[in-house]
Amino acid sequence: MSVNGSERYCVGYLDQGEGMARIKIPDGPAEELHRLWMMCPELTAPASAFSAAVYNQSKLSVRLRELLRMRIAQINHCVV
Repeated sequence: MSVNGSERYCVGYLDQGEGMARIKIPDGPAEELHRLWMMCPELTAPASAFSAAVYNQSKLSVRLRELLRMRIAQINHCVV
């Protein structure tokens, strides 16, 4: 995440070095993730259901799933 003045952006990078879209997250007292989801509340329930399926119904072991998350973050140049 980078900070530009008081505006915060979620930043990612493709493996080819091209920048991904930056999403301006409004400032506020709530946790950043909550403020992000409040920008598009109609996606909160579907995203929550997807997350629950990934974590509660996966055939992958917890160890393998976390290894894959770390590798995806590495590919996207995210701090792990």
